[in-house]
Amino acid sequence: MGQSKRASWFVATMGFFTASLGSYCMETFGPYIFGAIFMIVLGNFGYRLIRYKSVRGMFFGAPTLSKVGEVECENQGPVHVVIRVHKLGANDKLTHGVGLEIVGKSIASYDMMPATLSASQAKSLAELLERAANDSTAT
Repeated sequence: MGQSKRASWFVATMGFFTASLGSYCMETFGPYIFGAIFMIVLGNFGYRLIRYKSVRGMFFGAPTLSKVGEVECENQGPVHVVIRVHKLGANDKLTHGVGLEIVGKSIASYDMMPATLSASQAKSLAELLERAANDSTAT
């Protein structure tokens, strides 16, 4: 056999063995691998749910103490947008904070985007909103 013939035989043989080994591993361990990944995701969800005491708190990364209020935005076609303000408890990074829940609803969709602010960030946002509402030439 020539050098190139031996090399191609070796590559073909190794390809057969690795393909056989790969399918064997997936048939044998595949369900366990996917089950383990599913259990890790489910465990993380459960841990965060218990730690932050609610699904909303889980999204904010801190327990929600109370809902302060909500503001309905101007309708933008078929989309209805509501901004909800929540008082948040302490977590690893904040002593207390503010949670903004921006909800967009339409006929066939629901979109919720949480935003967690520290007390100083919330005051800065309130100042910016106040300035934009009062000054018609704000830049």
